[in-house]
Amino acid sequence: MDYKEITVTTTHDCADLVSLILIEEGSEGVSVKDINDVAELYSSDIIWDYIDKALVTDNDKNVYVKGFFAEDKDLSEVLARIDELKSTCPFDTGTLEAVIKTVGDEDWKNEWRKYYQPIFIGGVTIVPKWLDGDYPGAKVLIEPGNAFGTGNHETTCLCIELMQEVDPQGKLVFDVGCGSGILGIAAAKLGARACELSDIDEDAVKSASDNAELNGVQDICKVICADLKADTVEKCDLLIANITADILIRLEKQIYSNVRSGGNVIISGIINERAEDVLKAYNNYKLIKRVKKGEWQAFLFEV
Repeated sequence: MDYKEITVTTTHDCADLVSLILIEEGSEGVSVKDINDVAELYSSDIIWDYIDKALVTDNDKNVYVKGFFAEDKDLSEVLARIDELKSTCPFDTGTLEAVIKTVGDEDWKNEWRKYYQPIFIGGVTIVPKWLDGDYPGAKVLIEPGNAFGTGNHETTCLCIELMQEVDPQGKLVFDVGCGSGILGIAAAKLGARACELSDIDEDAVKSASDNAELNGVQDICKVICADLKADTVEKCDLLIANITADILIRLEKQIYSNVRSGGNVIISGIINERAEDVLKAYNNYKLIKRVKKGEWQAFLFEV
């Protein structure tokens, strides 16, 4: 089977938004080539044997986001949404030039897989399933697919960092807008007694269910296709929502009613320009911590 490969030239700040568009439009995985990420990783305290120092001195500073679609996919809507970023994106988008070509099945598999490596976030290690092995801490295996959430995104990392600060051990955890299920599964691996993962996208629900089974936590993680309700039967100890600013603002009241008194809320997916809007909407919560990575922010609250 052949695929259509679309490569979008953009910037470090805009790469996440381009990736999200490709995934929402049905891309079967995305890959990002960003020299900024390589340079940051190379200068970190973590030892990464597989990094070639020559990559850090690469003169091409453009960021390339690739998506892969079925050969018969009409990409006109994809191109229109990418072009729309030029006028709606709050930061530099780069050229947003899009190049489309046809690639074979094996080329597609090898292309996007080569960009995934284990990710270490405190006591959690996110591992692509084809690189399974012995890793430190709580290991979360992931099968990247067409549901958002692979551990590479800044907002996912922020959520996992904050999750470890409140310790899910023995707690009931809700993962709202779960995508691939990575956050709920990480909570289960960190000792949560039960996790409820929800998403309104059926593909995300299937991806999260498959990943829960892959990690052997399907009995702990209940995955449902639903929006967050205000009349939950049992309130949770920790609710995590990595979505977008507008949806987080819309769901504020439902989130509050789903968390027991004294419980915690972690919200992310918030670009810097919308952070104050979100904080204003959550002014009846006690802010415990505010963290930032690049253009994104996350908040830890107590209810």
